[in-house]
Amino acid sequence: MQAYLDKIKYKIDKYFEFVAKPFIKLNISPNHISILCLIFGLVSVWFLFDNHYLFVLFMIIHLFFDKLDGVVARLTNKVTKRGEWIDYFIDQVVAIVLLAKAFFFLNPYLVVLTLLYFVIHHGVFVLTKNRKYLIGSRTTLTICFIFTLFNLGLLISVISSFFGILGQIIMFLKRKKNK
Repeated sequence: MQAYLDKIKYKIDKYFEFVAKPFIKLNISPNHISILCLIFGLVSVWFLFDNHYLFVLFMIIHLFFDKLDGVVARLTNKVTKRGEWIDYFIDQVVAIVLLAKAFFFLNPYLVVLTLLYFVIHHGVFVLTKNRKYLIGSRTTLTICFIFTLFNLGLLISVISSFFGILGQIIMFLKRKKNK
């Protein structure tokens, strides 16, 4: 499964190389693109439940910049641990703010359950120092919210976080066993 996802990621990166070149020529760093990603992510959440079209527009721009920062970093040989953590942190901030806003409009129990699994999932990710996680709960949540499948998005996020936790623990235990 991971090999298939890596193959898709490689193909998407190839398409984004064309888009990344103007940013590189303008000397815009990957961290600057990450900041744009954060801004558009927070603006998109602002419009969630108030203006769905603007939510979708700004969320798509957020996802665009979220992908672009990594491509620019790889093309300019500026991939750093700090940059990876900035990107990861921005992704989680936007997801948590999105869930916090959803708390006031959707079933609060489901949102709290989603947030709990989300935090545990990413807490395990950070504590075990895994660099790959199997399932992106933030991505599934975002896609479902774009298509106004709010409760389904929350449920899928809980399920994917649960399996993400299991996958990370298994990877961590295998690494410990091999040492």
